Amino acid sequence: FRSVEDAQRLAAALYFFWYTRGLFVTGLRWLRAALSAEGQVAPMVRLRAEVGLAQLAFIAGDYMASFTAIESAVPTARLLGDDVVLARCLATAGYVWWFLDPGRSAALFEEALEAAGRSGDDWTRSTGLAGLGWARYYAGRFGAAAGPLREAIELTARSGRRQQFAMAVLGCAAVELWLGQLAAAQASAQQA
Repeated sequence: FRSVEDAQRLAAALYFFWYTRGLFVTGLRWLRAALSAEGQVAPMVRLRAEVGLAQLAFIAGDYMASFTAIESAVPTARLLGDDVVLARCLATAGYVWWFLDPGRSAALFEEALEAAGRSGDDWTRSTGLAGLGWARYYAGRFGAAAGPLREAIELTARSGRRQQFAMAVLGCAAVELWLGQLAAAQASAQQA
């Protein structure tokens, strides 16, 4: 690479490819190498690489790396003023905080949804709604979880985003199971 910035830009651009193909180890290796290199990098380029690292690390189960990357990225995302990047960064932070603090997770998803609404980012809107539903579920707010999950199902069914659709439908199954709606939970789980 000609520069550290080129390496971070490429790694950030490829994270979703690695994510969708299940190449978490490869992606994490590239992102870590790009982020650890010394050199001048525009803040937005570094931010996108950090968010990519946080997302891949979360999926790969490296929660400490995910937490560290996203906690560095969120303040920068708020300062830079790009609502698409802010929404995706906050949604990633919501996932990172799911199990540690479901209340904080829900607040991060709500803020992500506001930014996604301003920017028209439907991808983050659908994943943010599903994440918010699950965060409320983890917080024991089962009734409040159902609305965002149903909205996420509607959005993802129209868009064809099967992974997000399955995550939202599975969330509905979890809520239905907890509420004792066994037939509905079974149908939702089978659909997911």
